[in-house]
Amino acid sequence: MFQCENWNYREQLIRKYYHTDKAYLAHPLTKYFGETQRSINNLASWTLNQSVGYDTLDEAIQQKHEVIIDTKNGIMHTSLQRNETLVEERRQLRKNQNRGDLQQHMLLVFIDTLSRPRFHAKMKETVSFLRERDHKEFMRFHSIYGRTQENAIAFLYGKVLEDFLNSTYDPKDGETFKWKKSDEKWDSIYDYFHSQGIITGYSTNNCETNFFYWREFFYPYLKNTAADHEHLTPTCDPHIRERLSDDIEFVSTYSSTRRCLYYKDSFEYVFDYYREFKKAYANENTVFIMNFMDMHEGTGEVIDYLDKPLSNFLKQMEDEDTGLILFSDHGLHMSGFKLKLGGQEADMERVLPFLITSNIRGLSIEQENNLEQNTQKIVTHFHLRNFMMYWASGEMNGEKMNLISKLPHNNDRLLCDWIGIQCICENFPKTKRDMKIEW
Repeated sequence: MFQCENWNYREQLIRKYYHTDKAYLAHPLTKYFGETQRSINNLASWTLNQSVGYDTLDEAIQQKHEVIIDTKNGIMHTSLQRNETLVEERRQLRKNQNRGDLQQHMLLVFIDTLSRPRFHAKMKETVSFLRERDHKEFMRFHSIYGRTQENAIAFLYGKVLEDFLNSTYDPKDGETFKWKKSDEKWDSIYDYFHSQGIITGYSTNNCETNFFYWREFFYPYLKNTAADHEHLTPTCDPHIRERLSDDIEFVSTYSSTRRCLYYKDSFEYVFDYYREFKKAYANENTVFIMNFMDMHEGTGEVIDYLDKPLSNFLKQMEDEDTGLILFSDHGLHMSGFKLKLGGQEADMERVLPFLITSNIRGLSIEQENNLEQNTQKIVTHFHLRNFMMYWASGEMNGEKMNLISKLPHNNDRLLCDWIGIQCICENFPKTKRDMKIEW
């Protein structure tokens, strides 16, 4: 097994892409990037071009950089400083808020492309960690569609494909008047968290600003709102994302080999950033989202490296005042033997993500009972979104689609019909929604 301690630091890549001979190199804060800069096609190049050289590590930290590379020794440092102005602003917003006994902190761990069956097969130590603690596993958590985009937009924006379409659109008419004109952009769930006085953090081991492929089509519709502290750039580094390389299968955030960066697994930087975030805002109300891409490849090997470190990290960071939610968007859809030879089971797995809650405190007895009952009902990323909005505000919303609501007695039939042809519950009717539209 290849160990990240044996990773090869290539100083020539620093000179080639960062154009500096300074001892320390600091990445920019991407939360200040504009819409175009934050697109998937531009984020890496803007990160490289806006990086700044310093003579000492302290200089870079004083300038509030959060990703800093020691160019002489091949070490990537993680830093995060408490923002007192932000703290005071959010405290003012919380003054008239009544969240009852809900916890101060929520950690969401998102693992792209990992189904519930494969979560149990590949993440055994993490599963053991959860089984030893109070947890709820949603056995019928169902994707809206078998790829990231639809499920991520449902969670982040509360929207589905039909919200983008002109109400008079007929698929037979082709492109004519397909897309609705947008009068204003839709808020992200981060906007809602911020309005409720929550301080937010986001970290990923993928060089993207969102859960899904953020591109020009979405500019008129969606706000690409950054978390208060956003940590994207480690994997924009040319050691793992070299633009001129043809080794994407072996060296990239989608590679089928271990994703090492500066002598550590790329996911370790996500852990490091959360530790800094939690230390800085231990006494505030926070939501932190982690996004791991380690299952987003065809062999199913790379996810193996994440299991034990994730389990150890969760043990190290757990406390009574932090709720925990682990979830995914869909199951395996990457090409490879597992998909090509999987037949009907592979098709089913694609729409069966996982959702597990742990250490969720402060709910009423009725809400606790509903949460337990709903583990056996079809729920979607909308239900998770509405629960998180309740958790942030203490105010109930989306009662018919919320993890802690008393769902209708015919919930599964209604939801399966609404999901449409992607729903794998064969005994329920399904609307023939036109899900083949490219958007």
